[in-house]
Order: sequence, then C-alpha cells, then structure tokens
Amino acid sequence: MNDLQAVGAVASGLKPAIDLAQTVLNLVGAGKGREEALKLYGQVVAAHQGALAAQEAQAALLQEKRQLEQELAQLKDWEADKQRYKLRDVGNGCMAYALQAGMQDGEPPHSLCARCYHDGRKSILVPFHIATGRAQALQCHICNSEMIVQGTDLRGGRR
Repeated sequence: MNDLQAVGAVASGLKPAIDLAQTVLNLVGAGKGREEALKLYGQVVAAHQGALAAQEAQAALLQEKRQLEQELAQLKDWEADKQRYKLRDVGNGCMAYALQAGMQDGEPPHSLCARCYHDGRKSILVPFHIATGRAQALQCHICNSEMIVQGTDLRGGRR
C-alpha cells in the first residue's frame, strides 16, 4: 500500500468515528457528558480534515514527482542526442552544431542553432536566400537568429 492509499484509508477510517461521535453526542443530551462528546466530535472531525489535507498534499507531491521524472528522462535523452553533433563552421565563420558523419540514424544532414543547443533545445537551422539569391542564410525558428553562410549581404559586401 502506497502513502496515498494509507492516508486515504485513514480518512475513510475516520468517517465511522465521526458518525459514532455524532451518535454519542445525540445520546448524551445536556450536561458535562455533552461537553466531552462535543470535544470528541470536534477532534475526530479535525483529524478527518487533516487526513484529507494530507491526502491532497500527497497527491500533489506524486504529481510533481512524475513531472520531475519526465524532465529527467528528457534531459538524459538530450544529453545522449547532443553527442551526435559537433560545433562546426557552416560558412563565413558562422558556427552551428552539425550532425556528425556516421551518427545520422536515418536523418538527413542538418545543423542545429548553437544558442538553442546550449539552452537544451534541438532547433534545426533552416536555409533561405536573401537579396534575390545573392546570399544563402540559415535561420533558427525558435530564437529567430539568422546567419549569412555564403554570398553577399544586403549592403552588397562579401561575407
């Protein structure tokens, strides 16, 4: 039995005690016995509410644990995937993480954004042309960084 079930069993087990305390309270009538029965009833109800609160807290902790385990698994996967890439000059001195030869695993050659790579994200750089085909560039669609890797920039100079 896990902790959540144990707390649930305590909360469920207190319900008959609440009912019994209510019955005693009704039977005792007025006087000193009634005061004691009221105290007992209050304590049992408080214990029941505490058990329910503990059950809710335990459920929240279990949810957080599952989320953390999932994040840890994703980090481990990313660490393994990172080993497939090496920092390379992709043109004009622009740096990106390129898929290494022999590590393709069925993927076509591609490069990852260096900024996103260091932030723990895998963002494939997308090629495009600027200045009516005078320059080839790469763009990251996550952080919006761009780099001219071949050709002439918009001002007409060589890159």
